[in-house]
Amino acid sequence: MKVVRFCTLLIPLLLSTRVSFALQSNTPEAALEEMATADTLDALAKHLPLKVEEAINKIAGKEKEQLAGKLLARHLMESKGITFHKTEDGSGWEVVDDKQQVQGMIKLKTSFISGTDAMLVLEATEAKESDANERPSYSKAEKRRTRILVSMRLQEGGWRLIEFGPWESKSLEAEDFLRGLGLGAQNESEAIGTLGVLNSALSTYENTYPKVGLPLNLQALSGEVGQEASAEHAMLLDPSFVAAPLVRDGYGFQYTLVDRGAGNGQSGTYRITATPLEFSKDSGRSLFIDQTGVIRVTTENRDANENDEPLRRYSRYGPD
Repeated sequence: MKVVRFCTLLIPLLLSTRVSFALQSNTPEAALEEMATADTLDALAKHLPLKVEEAINKIAGKEKEQLAGKLLARHLMESKGITFHKTEDGSGWEVVDDKQQVQGMIKLKTSFISGTDAMLVLEATEAKESDANERPSYSKAEKRRTRILVSMRLQEGGWRLIEFGPWESKSLEAEDFLRGLGLGAQNESEAIGTLGVLNSALSTYENTYPKVGLPLNLQALSGEVGQEASAEHAMLLDPSFVAAPLVRDGYGFQYTLVDRGAGNGQSGTYRITATPLEFSKDSGRSLFIDQTGVIRVTTENRDANENDEPLRRYSRYGPD
């Protein structure tokens, strides 16, 4: 069973227990609880929009019984072979199928009230598949979540369900959001600056350790806090440059040593590429630098190289 399947069954259901939430009467949360535990269509209808309640009151007999089978939460769950059990820590409810296998968990994340309007956020989390003898997993790295927004309105002294649907949140820190604002160029500018920093550090390293020449990797330019400078960790850059692979500002940096240059009376040679992690027309261009200090760029979806268009030149002391 997928998360969305039991989310759609969840709308009239809000962790239906007074023990765990001690819900006050006449609140949106209590209204959802009453919808979940309603035994009759009339009890459910008083929490639906007025127009819906009026329409329900006009029908009777077998037609009303059939409608109850479609709307009452208890009937819906039975028809799908689903039951709900309180979790061991009391924070929510587990969704259990007809084979007594836990399929996920649901809980109320938060609720807001403004005058006669209310908004509740329900979260359904799909459990990672596990062996029959294992507990389901809800770790951050493994879980798959779906959130449902529930809109309610206070009408004729009661809270009524007005609207609901899945909510897809948008992180304002995400790279795609920045690109959507046309800010991909800012990441590119930062990546160009990082290439200049690396170019300068490599030159300094080579002059500091002439018998070694260029380092085997970029990590040798940095080191952990408190370490004494050496050819293995020269402490020329801050500890963040120890990361491998090196990822900064939405770019992946790749250093390739061509010739260390040690002992032959010539400077070493190398290549460094900076490539957007997610390529698009708004994500910035691929970049390249080598021992010449010339930064080159390409708009093609590939690593830049020494044959691409030059952008600017960096010396040991900064951009020319």
